[in-house]
Amino acid sequence: WNVAFKAPDWATENAAADLTFDFDVIVDGKVLDAVHVTTGSSNVNKLTKSADGVFSASGSVKISDYALNSGKVDLNNVVLAGVIKNVKWANANVLFQFEGGADASDYVTAAKKMPIVSGNANTFSFTFNKGTLEGTPSFNITGAATATTPLPTTGTTFAGAYAEGGKAVVITVSGLTAPEPAKKYNVTAETEDTLLFFDNGTTNPGTNVPNIADADWKTSLTVEKDHYIIIKAADGSKLVSLSARGDKVATSVGPADINSNTGVFVFVMPEDNVVVGNATTNTPKVEKASYKNDWSEINLKLASGGGTLSTAAEKFAAAKQFLESKGFTVNAGMSADGKEIVTLSVNGTSLTASSITAA
Repeated sequence: WNVAFKAPDWATENAAADLTFDFDVIVDGKVLDAVHVTTGSSNVNKLTKSADGVFSASGSVKISDYALNSGKVDLNNVVLAGVIKNVKWANANVLFQFEGGADASDYVTAAKKMPIVSGNANTFSFTFNKGTLEGTPSFNITGAATATTPLPTTGTTFAGAYAEGGKAVVITVSGLTAPEPAKKYNVTAETEDTLLFFDNGTTNPGTNVPNIADADWKTSLTVEKDHYIIIKAADGSKLVSLSARGDKVATSVGPADINSNTGVFVFVMPEDNVVVGNATTNTPKVEKASYKNDWSEINLKLASGGGTLSTAAEKFAAAKQFLESKGFTVNAGMSADGKEIVTLSVNGTSLTASSITAA
């Protein structure tokens, strides 16, 4: 058997050593084995926590020869189940916030968790640096208690404090002018799914296109002003030109090619929503075509000012688009990454790249 699960939101700062639980292995509705799981359990593989916060453990149970030979357990029809119970977390997360809910963690140096043990000798303390904020801070703590004296409201040391459990400990800072959340604005494409965007933060990419993973490109963004927004065509072609506008007439947005002929554009986000459109790319456009009845030859006439067809994949893509527009049955075989056409057939006849010419 093996089990894996994540901690609840209020207990994510716990390590594997901070967790214990019981696990009942059930066979045909009856408890066959009851396991107490800790990092030191001898009858299970060590309880661990992965980098993405998943706690996991595994083990095995033994079914006696008597149970098998007597037919009490039929391995061909047995129903196995498991029940996780008596889960105990040693600590609760500690969160710092301003009145109104704004995050205050950047102003604090402190442990991120507090033990859930009544009457322990733990002393929880933190350092609060108010920086340029004005006023005298005071602190209200919830989700915690103390076995000795009431929790302080102005100091930063909580003697004998312990978390109540089942929820995070929240320390709310008051008496200061909390920072207002930065305003954010939307970036969208005028025509859906034609453009992809990447928020490069406040880092100017200069004349080099950053190495951006496919999963990090988005069809829309919500970002702060002064961020550098990088744009590319969704179909993988190079952008030749595009325009952008804000909600306000006075908003100036000037997207430009990051470097000559990269086909990837960038602009600096203004204090306004931005819509990007009028995109033109180097994707060749087929105006008309001629072909032999046996499909041994296809001649594509390209629109002037567009791109050219230099690879087999580009020829197949252009031929596919044109033939489908004329009602032919076209089947395309894709590369392993799904980005290029590597085989093409029309009405059941396979085509070769050499049979396709374009001018």
